[in-house]
Amino acid sequence: MISYHILELMVNTPFRIILAILILLPATLLFYAPFHQGNYDFHIILKTIIMSGSLILLLISYGYSETRYMIGYAAMAVIFNVLIPFKFNSTVWVVIDIVAAVYWVIAYRRVYDDLISLEMNRK
Repeated sequence: MISYHILELMVNTPFRIILAILILLPATLLFYAPFHQGNYDFHIILKTIIMSGSLILLLISYGYSETRYMIGYAAMAVIFNVLIPFKFNSTVWVVIDIVAAVYWVIAYRRVYDDLISLEMNRK
């Protein structure tokens, strides 16, 4: 369960919207990525968004000792890094994109459930 203090922050400020965008935008892009047939620029932008979001959520998870999520975000930051990119074939990237998208949705669901339980306890 995510820390009570960060949940208070999320309930009482626009941070809730920012968190939803931070998690749902990458998930949406990752689900779209296997179907994208355009140029490579989309994938560079996707990797940059995923790496940045993973690093931000890694720091948040680290601050609240969420070890199991820290490992997932660290792995995504490494796999999707744009500085030293991995050269996987397209089939492997499709699998990685889908697994990463599901992970982002699960992470959002976890935070959302914690927010709902906090709001129920406040009433």
